[in-house]
Formats: sequence, structure tokens, C-alpha cells
Amino acid sequence: MKIKTTETRPVEYPLLNEDGSLPFGKWENRAPHGIFSIWTPEKGWGEPEIDSLEKVLITPFSNGVQYARLVFEGMKAFPYGEDGVRLFRPGENARRISRSARGMVLPELPEEMFSEALNAIVDYDREWLPRQIEGGTLYIRPFVLDVTKGVGVGKVEKSMKEVMFGIGLFPSGPYFSGGLKPISLTIDQYHTRSSPGGNSDKKWGGNYGGAYPAMENSSNPIVFCDPCDHETILEGSVFNIFFVYKNSWTYNVVTPALNGQILSGITRDTVLRVSPDMTVDGLPVAVDERTLKVPEILEYIITGKIVGAAVTGTAAVVTPVDKIVIKGREHTLDMTDPFVGALREKITGIQFGRVPDDYGFMVEVPRRFLGHKRFK
Repeated sequence: MKIKTTETRPVEYPLLNEDGSLPFGKWENRAPHGIFSIWTPEKGWGEPEIDSLEKVLITPFSNGVQYARLVFEGMKAFPYGEDGVRLFRPGENARRISRSARGMVLPELPEEMFSEALNAIVDYDREWLPRQIEGGTLYIRPFVLDVTKGVGVGKVEKSMKEVMFGIGLFPSGPYFSGGLKPISLTIDQYHTRSSPGGNSDKKWGGNYGGAYPAMENSSNPIVFCDPCDHETILEGSVFNIFFVYKNSWTYNVVTPALNGQILSGITRDTVLRVSPDMTVDGLPVAVDERTLKVPEILEYIITGKIVGAAVTGTAAVVTPVDKIVIKGREHTLDMTDPFVGALREKITGIQFGRVPDDYGFMVEVPRRFLGHKRFK
């Protein structure tokens, strides 16, 4: 592990919301350092180096920028005790970025290399974790980007000459502004973002860039449908979604099944693992991954069989939904049911150390640089 700079700057967050909370993922509030490695066909991955973010320059005339040859991850570091730092299920991120890279014909990242680089940069800039701000976390953005210079599409064995792996850190608050409040969604049955046989199950730039046209035409976050029938619900612009069904003997957490068009969200998987161990309002909880269609959702909202809904993701965690726009008409969900709130408290309680982690989700970042000259 190389350290190319010992330069740093005082911990400060120039950009805050009116209520004093941190906005999500703003460049102005970035931590000063990143960690980077370069891959070449001749040498493979090079030794990761910690350097200033400002020193990393990438030409716009590269394969990654021109043709969206980029995969990435989203994860968070959480405060633990007085000065400890913990990561939430980092092994899942390591495996997913490798799958995404393989699927986009980019060089795979060894999991050990990913984990070592991740621990190193989070430890090096651990003082940037905003402990003093309620709900503050260190949002972590690993990426693999084809930085080969030039324009022109071709087989990677000829066109891919240089690829960068990097990680940047962004002190952040909640993804949705205004604190923890329910959000409204729009189910968009016109715009589409994924297709059978495509790359929607990889975490790559094109998936998110493809959501912008729909988002520009709505004041709400968007939920996309299958492009073939325009009725099968898939996922949101930056999140997975689940609905809560309830009868007299059980809760049922229902979410669209992974079908090659949906990203396998780590928080989504956490919901599916944690929910069956819960009892809410005296009722057990079951989970169901299956096809969900707009007419069913509409009918069950109107009849009251659906008592809750939420979006899930690294940034959103578990954010409740109070209104859903379907075919231009807004439908209100019952916000009195306690399930979504109990589930969110369970997961965030594990993340922030308020409740025991019975699942082994949290991984502490070891101290490595305490004796380094930057800290003397």
C-alpha cells in the first residue's frame, strides 16, 4: 500500500441543509483522499495508492466516459463507540462489484484487494465520519472505470488498455432531504430503463443515466416497469421497492423477484433476511419474492390489503412511502401500521449499534495508520 501524499485539510462541511443536517454525497463535503489502482493488460492490477482526490485527472475522451464503461458500488461507514468505525456487509459489495465488472467486460477485482483498499482509505480518513451530526455516515463510492484514451468501440482485447479502480468518501446525511419523512412515488408505465437480456442487474453507470429522462418528467422518485408489458413492476431509479400485505394472521413482505432486470440490492437482501425474525403488532412476518403487476398493487391499495410500502437501498436504507401515483392518479397508503417503522429501526439499529448484530452484518475497520506521520 503506497501513500503518495500526507497533505490534508481540517474537517469541515461547507454545505449543510437549513436544519443543520448533511446533504447526501456532495463534492463540497468530500473527504480529501481517495485510493486508486491502475490495471493494464501487461501487469494486471497495480498496488493501490492513497492520494488527494484533486490530483486524479481523467480525460473525457476515454472509454469510460464516452461509452459508460463504469461499474460502481455504494456503501456506508457507521460510527461505533467513541472512535470506532464499522462497515455494513462489505463482503457483499466486494462480490457485487466483481460480478458487475465481469458482466461489463471489465477486469474483475480480487475481493481481497477490494477489502484491503476499502479498509485502508476509510481508516486513513476516518476523522471525516460525521459523528457529531445525527444520522451522519461516511458514504463510500468504489468504482471501476475504463480510462483508456481515445474514441471508438471494439473488442476489449484490443480497445481496453488502462482501467482505474478507486474509492472516494463523502460525509453524508439521509438521501431524501427533509429528514426521515415518507416519500411519494410515481409508477412510470411509459419510460423504461431495462430490458430482458440487458445489463440492468449490474451496478453500472448506464442504468442510472438511463433514469434521468423519467426523473425529469416527475416531481417524485420513479418506479420502472417491464418494457414488454409495461405492467410488471421492477425497481426504482435508485432503489428497490417492497409492499407490505397484512391479514389477520401474518404480515407478508412482497418484493419483485430478481429476474435479470433488477439489481440485487444489499439492503433488499437484508430486509428479506431480517423480516422473518420479527414479530410486529403480535403477528409473524413472511417474505415473498414474486412478479408484481400494477393492477394488483392498485387493487390492494384501494381495498386496504396493502398497509405499507418502502424503498430500500444503501442511501435510502428503508424509507417509507405514503403516496403512489399510478396512471396520473395519487393513491394514499395507510401510515398508521407499525411494520415499516419497526423494520427500519431494526436495520438502522444494527448499523448504528443500538441493537445487537445477530447476523454478523457489521465489520469493524481496523486501525492501520495511527502511527503514520500524518497523524503525528
